[in-house]
Order: sequence, then structure tokens, then C-alpha cells
Amino acid sequence: IISALAHEGLLYQDSRGNAVFLHKDENGKTVGAEIQGTNAEKRYKGVAAGTSDSLFSVTIGTPTKAYIFESAIDLLSFRQLANQQKIQNSVLVSMAGLKPNSLKTLSERGLQLFACVDNDEAGRNFISNNNLTQRNHILKEFGVKDFNELLQKIKQMQQKVVKAPPKPKLTRH
Repeated sequence: IISALAHEGLLYQDSRGNAVFLHKDENGKTVGAEIQGTNAEKRYKGVAAGTSDSLFSVTIGTPTKAYIFESAIDLLSFRQLANQQKIQNSVLVSMAGLKPNSLKTLSERGLQLFACVDNDEAGRNFISNNNLTQRNHILKEFGVKDFNELLQKIKQMQQKVVKAPPKPKLTRH
């Protein structure tokens, strides 16, 4: 996923080692960027100067629906976890926060909007205030805040299964 985004000119690493997710307009011109720090000890999230209600987006097929995220990292985690057939003909969108104004362009394109925002009070308020279809139920089921935490939790669960010792075989005497 990362390689494909880099090859498509949507992602690069800046001089500080941050991941930069480019916001493009309908003509492919860069109009903003979401910046995500990669240093685990010092967290950084931000947007490039001049970024307003533009969006980072990944298009899959010919979109009829939009999945909306608070961050590009959550978008990528969802993309990795999602059933690829179910997300065909969609656009995955990061708002770099909760920006209701950024939804207008998507609505005007006639896309069905699905909220995949964080499982917290701000996320719940955003869904309800903007009359969006909720698609983050799985976050509550797994007791996590966002799709990145969900991906990490699933990987941990898979590692535990792999590391589990084999069950002893019962034999009859």
C-alpha cells in the first residue's frame, strides 16, 4: 500500500523523516498535505501551511461511496484490514481531523458517505452532527479508538495464536 502511494505521487518522506500525504485537487494539483511523524518517542501530526478543507484520498475503481477518516494512518490501516471486494468503487478520504466543510465536495459528487472516524466522543458527535452512516462499529467491538489501533490489536492477537504451544494429543490406553 505504501509503495503504491509513493509511486502514485501521493506520499513521500520529508527531510525530518515525516510521512507526507499529499492532498490533490480534481486536476491532480497538490493543494495541501497531511504530515505524520514517524518517531515513536515524539508523536507529531499536522498539516502543511495553506492546507484548509482539502483531503488526502485514495480512489479504488469508480467511486460511488466515500469512507471518511480522521487521519491518513487510519485510512491506510482500514485499507489493509478491509474486504477488498466491499471497498471497490470507493474513495477513502482523510480529513486530517474532523472537518465538516470537507464533506461538501464529496456530497456534491453524489457519493454515499460512510464515517470511519475515531471511536470517541468527538467522533460520535461528528457522525451525528453531519448525519453520516457509521462504519466504525468494529472499533467499539474490539475496544479500540481507531483503525490503526485495531490493526495493531489484530496483529498482536495473530502473533499470540502463532506463538501458542501445541495442544497435547490425547491417546487412549
